[in-house]
Amino acid sequence: MRTELSLDLETGASVPGAAILTVGIAASDGGTFYRVVDDPHGIWEPRTIRWHTQQTHPALNVGDVSEAFPLHEAMTQLGQWLMGYGADKEGRIRLWGHGAFDVPILAAGFYRAGLPVPWHYRAPRDLRTLYDLAGGRPDLKHLVTVEHHALSDALYQLEEVRACLARIPGEDPS
Repeated sequence: MRTELSLDLETGASVPGAAILTVGIAASDGGTFYRVVDDPHGIWEPRTIRWHTQQTHPALNVGDVSEAFPLHEAMTQLGQWLMGYGADKEGRIRLWGHGAFDVPILAAGFYRAGLPVPWHYRAPRDLRTLYDLAGGRPDLKHLVTVEHHALSDALYQLEEVRACLARIPGEDPS
């Protein structure tokens, strides 16, 4: 059985190697993972920090520093959580995110922590490509709870994945 996983990050920059502030993942079986991360050696860009401060709920976007896990600990916990889904086995998961953003930044976080990337190399999937193949991004804005909160966004994106897969012949949106 395959599990759809939706990934969202809030970061200190918009390039691979960016500091990870929060990571959220939602699984099609209802499982979730969320951590605030202390990642002082990642890349920080002033424009990205300014962007976070201009959001409606900046404190929610970047997480509560008092709850932050050191990068190595957060990545270890995430790796164990992903392994619970058989992420290292081909075909067990599809890891949906914004392909040029979330997945490379998260992979760089694992490398920075001195840990192997815990998913099979064929697992990552790109949301924007899925939107195109499904005839456009589904209009599910009524489901948004807190914008730019990693777990809230991951849960929302998972619903988008389900809606898009339902439009594609031969795909199972469950």
